[in-house]
Amino acid sequence: MRGFSRVRGTARRQRECGQKNHSPQILKYLHTRQNHAHADFTQTNFLIETSLADSTRIHYPESKMQAPPFLREDSTGVFLSIKLQPHASMNQIGQPIGRELRIKVTAPPVDSAANEALLRLLAGHFDCPRNQIELVRGQTSRHKLIKLHGLTAETLLEKLSQR
Repeated sequence: MRGFSRVRGTARRQRECGQKNHSPQILKYLHTRQNHAHADFTQTNFLIETSLADSTRIHYPESKMQAPPFLREDSTGVFLSIKLQPHASMNQIGQPIGRELRIKVTAPPVDSAANEALLRLLAGHFDCPRNQIELVRGQTSRHKLIKLHGLTAETLLEKLSQR
C-alpha cells in the first residue's frame, strides 16, 4: 500500500543527507526536468510516494517546471541576468541573489576590463567559444544581461551545479 506525505525541506535536511549545497533555484529546476530518484530538500513543496519495499519516488506538479529567475531561454540561446562584482579577490561564480546570478572577477571596472574578464570566465566555465557569448545590456553597470548562443537552459544549469 502506498501513501503520500507532503514534505517541506530545508538546507539543514539537505546537509544531513549529504547532498551538495546548490542554490534552491538550480536544484528545483534540475529535479523537475530530470526527475531524479533522490529527494530534493529545497524550500519547495513536493510529494513523496513510499511503498512497503522502501522505494521512494518524488512527484512534482507540472506547474513547477520553470527555470530559475536569473535564466531565460530563447530559440537561439539563453539569457543570463548577472550582478558583477569587479575588483574581487578571485574569479568565481556565486549564488543567485534575487533575480540575478552573482559573479566576481578580479579585473577592475576600467576600459571594460571587467566585462572582458566576465565573458572569458563564462566561456571557460560553460566550455563554449568566446564569440558565442554576447553582452546584451549593462556595459557600464554592475547589472548585466548576457546571451549565450547555442546553449540550452538545461545544459547551462547542469554546468552551474558542477561548480
